[in-house]
Amino acid sequence: MSVTSGAFGDASAVPGGTSAVEDYAARVEEASAVATEGAIVEQQAMVHDKANRIQNAITCYVQASNRLAEAVSLLPSAHPDVRAICQHRTEVDSRVTYLRSMMDEGKSEPTLPLEHHIKPVGSVMAVQLDRFL
Repeated sequence: MSVTSGAFGDASAVPGGTSAVEDYAARVEEASAVATEGAIVEQQAMVHDKANRIQNAITCYVQASNRLAEAVSLLPSAHPDVRAICQHRTEVDSRVTYLRSMMDEGKSEPTLPLEHHIKPVGSVMAVQLDRFL
């Protein structure tokens, strides 16, 4: 009996009967969908941010950050987007921290524009995400 057939099944298969390549592609596709959801919520946050609706912006930014974290958790660790998504999430989180400090100080308008904290997305998935940002 060979290693690649017989009672042990196909050596390239992963649990669930899919190949490693199919599993990788499915994980990347799911991560892309989750990251896109995050980008949509982030866009809503930016609209609130620019309109000085700070609490609404914070709520949406936190939701976007959570979706980005979920996307990273779905991606294989060696995927080229992991670093870019993590960096972008750090930027979103820094904006949340800044906006919370503005609220704590009783200010109703941010003095720093959102672009000070959040830079354009630079990832392989960016082509898909840019449709929403």
